[in-house]
Amino acid sequence: MDLEHPEQLAQMAAEVASLRTAAGDERRRHYDVVAALPPGTDPSPYADAGLPGGLWRFLPHRTSADLVRGVIADGPLR
Repeated sequence: MDLEHPEQLAQMAAEVASLRTAAGDERRRHYDVVAALPPGTDPSPYADAGLPGGLWRFLPHRTSADLVRGVIADGPLR
């Protein structure tokens, strides 16, 4: 999904929870939401919106080896 802002993440998670409740899926109400964010994105607003974890999204035509090495050196997305 291409998120334009963190509020979209919260809206999507709420919609999925509502659909699962309406379908009677009460036994497995917990699930994790994962979003792929472009390198350099501040994950804090997404965490505040309910994102427990995320992934960096690399676009093939815009990614260099140096960019990937820099992301690896920065460590996990938190």
